[in-house]
Amino acid sequence: MTDTIFADVSYYQAAADNSYPYRVLSIRSNDGNFRDPKFYQNYRWCVDAVESGRLEFFIVYFYWRTSSGDVDTHVDMVTRAGGPHPKMVTMIDLESGGNPGGDWSGELNNEFNRLAGWLGNPLRVIAYANRSDYQNMWRNHPASLRWVGAGYPTNPNLPNQIAHQYTNGVINAGGLPLGAPPFGNCDMNSANGLSPEEFAAACGVGAEDEDEMAGWTPELVFRAMVLLENQAGVRRPSTARFRHLGEGDVNTCAGFAWTADGNVYDNLIIKLAEYGDPDALNVLREIASADPQKYPDRQGDRATAQRILTKLSK
Repeated sequence: MTDTIFADVSYYQAAADNSYPYRVLSIRSNDGNFRDPKFYQNYRWCVDAVESGRLEFFIVYFYWRTSSGDVDTHVDMVTRAGGPHPKMVTMIDLESGGNPGGDWSGELNNEFNRLAGWLGNPLRVIAYANRSDYQNMWRNHPASLRWVGAGYPTNPNLPNQIAHQYTNGVINAGGLPLGAPPFGNCDMNSANGLSPEEFAAACGVGAEDEDEMAGWTPELVFRAMVLLENQAGVRRPSTARFRHLGEGDVNTCAGFAWTADGNVYDNLIIKLAEYGDPDALNVLREIASADPQKYPDRQGDRATAQRILTKLSK
């Protein structure tokens, strides 16, 4: 079975160089408002490495703190470094150490949405946590969110886990590397069962990101159409299963264009719901609750929406 091994480093380790042997690297940008002194050097090396083919992609993570300062600092640092590079993924390092207790889903979801918009793809935002912090700090997170689960050496197998941080550089994990050049012993991870290319694709990074449609995800296409519709005073397509209750035929040019293929809208709603988009989920819930007496013509759509919501809840 193919696994992708990668290191997770900050200024506590040496700066990255060409002695690093793996195809993925995770580097820190900041801890709240604290800027990692080796970030810019590490970021430049990562960019050179992905462009030369040495790395498949790279992860830039920040240690989450309450308030928006952590995201502001992360975005500012990456922007100052000339990014975000198309093969960069952001990771929210979610840990209870030094943070107040409780469920921070509201703030974390706002930060996730902001980062997803900045990078142009929700899949390019991932998160890190051990099982306890996963269960307590971000209880209502987007369904699409991929996790790096921390457990030394036991794999926490978090829902939607994409990789496992198996050591802190000290605890043995069945013979897996406890470090990597030039860093020495450090946090090490494994994307189990995934090649570097598969790991990258699962994080929204691939060859398609380099073409002229880079960044045009279903979410952005949908939101762009909503903006255009709102500006033109146009409603959604009359043929779509997930049009709002009470919407009838649309008699505008833009409406006819959408009506020609309501499936486009429906597929976007489903994909956005998989991402955990609250607007898309609310639309599905609206259709799923359609009163049989008031909306007898929408009961087939109601059953479809109910099946989708049931599947998403599993």
